[in-house]
Amino acid sequence: MGSCMLNLLPTPILVDLNGESAEKSATYISKNFSVSALGVKTDITNKTDVEILYNTVFNKFGRIDGLINNAANNPQMERSQKKRSGADSKTFP
Repeated sequence: MGSCMLNLLPTPILVDLNGESAEKSATYISKNFSVSALGVKTDITNKTDVEILYNTVFNKFGRIDGLINNAANNPQMERSQKKRSGADSKTFP
């Protein structure tokens, strides 16, 4: 689905707690799909980080056309959360 979205969204913004990973992914997308991409370190559980992200993107591009939130669909994160909270979670392939 992600590569299909590249045809619709001219500038993907990749957001991750690991800024280096986000930047590497943005570079990969730029090289392999011939689009501009931006990687930004952001903790989406932190309101200030999200506000900074919003301002960075809006000031640079003037608009935000769409959002794909994949933050909760990370099996590693789900396992980590399960261990801490004791909650049951499902891992999808």
